[in-house]
Amino acid sequence: MNETVVDLTPEQGKRLEEQIVRFALDKAKRKFDVEIQQAEQQVTIKGQHEDDVELVASIVSTIAGDNADSSVLTVVETPENLVGYVTGKGGGSIQKMEDEFGCFIIHYKGSFYLFGSRKSRMGASFRVKCLVEQFEKAYSKDIKEERPEGDYVTTYLKLLSPENTNQLSILRKRMISDASGCIVDQVGPYLCLWGTVEERELAEFYGSKYLTDKIPTLTLDEARQRLDAFILQIPVQLRDVWQVEERTGTCCVEIEDDGNYYIAILASSMKSRMRAKLYIMGVVEEKNPGEYTKGVENSKSPDTWGEDTFVLEAEERRYVKDRNEVAERASGCLIRLVGNVVFFVGSSEERECGRRYIKWILQLRVGPLVLSSEDSQLSVLKGSYRKDIMSSDFNDALKRLEKVHKCFVFYAHDASYRYARRIFVAGSDPHHRSLCLHELRWIRPDKPIQRKSENHHKRSSENHGSYRESFKRPRH
Repeated sequence: MNETVVDLTPEQGKRLEEQIVRFALDKAKRKFDVEIQQAEQQVTIKGQHEDDVELVASIVSTIAGDNADSSVLTVVETPENLVGYVTGKGGGSIQKMEDEFGCFIIHYKGSFYLFGSRKSRMGASFRVKCLVEQFEKAYSKDIKEERPEGDYVTTYLKLLSPENTNQLSILRKRMISDASGCIVDQVGPYLCLWGTVEERELAEFYGSKYLTDKIPTLTLDEARQRLDAFILQIPVQLRDVWQVEERTGTCCVEIEDDGNYYIAILASSMKSRMRAKLYIMGVVEEKNPGEYTKGVENSKSPDTWGEDTFVLEAEERRYVKDRNEVAERASGCLIRLVGNVVFFVGSSEERECGRRYIKWILQLRVGPLVLSSEDSQLSVLKGSYRKDIMSSDFNDALKRLEKVHKCFVFYAHDASYRYARRIFVAGSDPHHRSLCLHELRWIRPDKPIQRKSENHHKRSSENHGSYRESFKRPRH
């Protein structure tokens, strides 16, 4: 248990009693799973993870006085009439920004306080300015087109149609950001790029179609010389390549050479390029079965970062297709189904976890799964649960927890506890597993369904009938 103490002056202690400040502290407690104990001039913060404790301590210092730590804080001032539009209904827009950029956002007295890493704060600040610029030119009037030198500075590029402030959709900006690795957003008529020199140059190349009205073109030799490119040969020319870009976070360039069709997948991350490659292979495999899977067998790569394959039976494909996304989020490994072959891409540990989860999914299809709660990679909810009392609402809650906490939640028999049927939580991150268990304890899956006996309905109908008979009026 990590602990941090924040000393306050009497004036700062009184400020912590304000309603908006109490709301911010309550939000921090729920988000980071920490305990905040307040005395007269001290605030004690306890939690399992040191990073969360330090971040909450900086939040307390900031909202209590002027001694804020600028290394974890960015303040964005907004017009009062547009605060509601930025926060969204019920704070929905703020929640989306927190989930997308991984920061903590508080609105206080007309300003947005952004806590987190430098990259997450820059992304959230650009998004707030983008929302404000749709109605009022509060920031773009002070911006000029420039390309500064050095790492982790902002490049401002003027878009092709300055009068159209909604030219780039969120998916397009996310595609350029994921492909290049830098923060990309739009503030009025300017495209804002923040990151290293290489990342900003890549983002400018990927977004050249929105800056110069020219689609990026490459020859086959030029694509082979690029370090950020992966070339995939396809049997026919694909339609709607932009869907591949938006779904995989890459930039795709079509190449035709000597009657053959190729796609150059451009992205700074190898994992993003492999994601786009497997997505295209899956699309082609549906139209031409066996194009990429013919002759493929089970294989394991000896490399630290590589690709494994696992061949499925015909009846197993549909079951894995419904659950492979859960296994991917829990393991951190890229898992894609191409035809009847499962591809695992990632580090050796991630691929091992991915194969393990897929085998569990297949075993749950045919019978009960027996595991041990002593496994270090598993967390178990204490108690024994029968299958006939599990409600549909509880199963829906499990699916939500799997998506939020990136875990794999399932029922299995515990070999370490008399083979009792328990709820297991699997995942590569112990912190996410602990948060998932924390929420599971409040759902109460063992609440039995209220079932009334047949005699109960019989007695109630008899009593109801006699009660009505006593009020019948005599006929004349």
